[in-house]
Amino acid sequence: MDPALRRIADALHRVRDKRVKQELHSPNQILNLRDYNRSEIASSALALSFSAQALVLHSNSSMLKRGMKSKN
Repeated sequence: MDPALRRIADALHRVRDKRVKQELHSPNQILNLRDYNRSEIASSALALSFSAQALVLHSNSSMLKRGMKSKN
């Protein structure tokens, strides 16, 4: 995985873990778990978006490298 994407994924995990710890100690756990599930979906969508972008960048980079090799 690209180091920049890895840092973003790690940051998302840290934020999520911190939020879960805070929410599980609050009196409104049912509401908090619902919000947590929403944030999980949003985090997953964001991660998928980054993965898709990384795949496109990698694909474009590979095509450029192949194009450069064929010219040489």
